[in-house]
Amino acid sequence: MSVDLKAPVESKYKSDNTASNMTGFTLMNNQVGAVVAEVMAKKDNVKVMPLPSMIRVDAVGRMDVVYAEVSEALGGDDFDSAEFEENMSTHYGRMVHQDDRTIMVANPEDAAEALGGDDFDSAEFEENMSTHYGRMVHQDDRTIMVANPEDAAEELGFDLVAN
Repeated sequence: MSVDLKAPVESKYKSDNTASNMTGFTLMNNQVGAVVAEVMAKKDNVKVMPLPSMIRVDAVGRMDVVYAEVSEALGGDDFDSAEFEENMSTHYGRMVHQDDRTIMVANPEDAAEALGGDDFDSAEFEENMSTHYGRMVHQDDRTIMVANPEDAAEELGFDLVAN
């Protein structure tokens, strides 16, 4: 019996490229992470899922991690963006750190709104951005994120020619 290993195989997994309008993060499953998750679970649009080594926190649209709420739940211990990042292992969506909270949003437009409207420049964008992947192109009126260097060159008006 011979099997054609190059023949297409129907997968039970399907991709869906539509926007989910979700944002979230994972916390270490430790004392601080458990308290942050407990505080976040009280919010209407937030779902918390404890797992053996981490705690997943997901929200529709936007969620605010208000430092004063977490500090109070910790018994008065200071909680700030550094403490939050120390206990967070990963996130998805856009993250905006402010003095009194970290705002997580699903859509870039909502991040602009959280920063005070769409009237901010690339320096402010980078200052408030926690991480990115791909190539980033700053122009006078916008910051463009692209996956491939060729796309970045095209946005800048360069014509890449292979040797």
